[in-house]
Amino acid sequence: MKKIGILILILPLFSFTRKECYEEILKHDIKHPKIVLAQAILETNVGTTGVGKTHYNLFGFKTKNGYIKFNSYEESIAYYKKWQDKYYKGGDYIESLKCLYKRRDGTCVAYNVHETYYIKLRRVINTLKLD
Repeated sequence: MKKIGILILILPLFSFTRKECYEEILKHDIKHPKIVLAQAILETNVGTTGVGKTHYNLFGFKTKNGYIKFNSYEESIAYYKKWQDKYYKGGDYIESLKCLYKRRDGTCVAYNVHETYYIKLRRVINTLKLD
């Protein structure tokens, strides 16, 4: 009788839906939650691609040393809240993302430097159904 060995790999299954993401955004009292959800969708498809999948980093946050690695998606959203509280001063949220603050020379530091990012962001926002 021949023995058959079975190798079972236990891989973590990360299930974080758009609805769960939105609820977590609301839980943290983040301003403009629909736009923020659209950012998570655009950046990492709510954690299913890129650093969203490998680092739980829904928004592509990075430092000079590379992308920030979070322990959970919820931690990434909590970080976004702190980030938003630091940079958002009111007004049109998407426009504020284009100029978070000004350098000494007067140039803006943006959340994303590509204008196409904001066009795509608006498209995602327009397709969201949050019923």
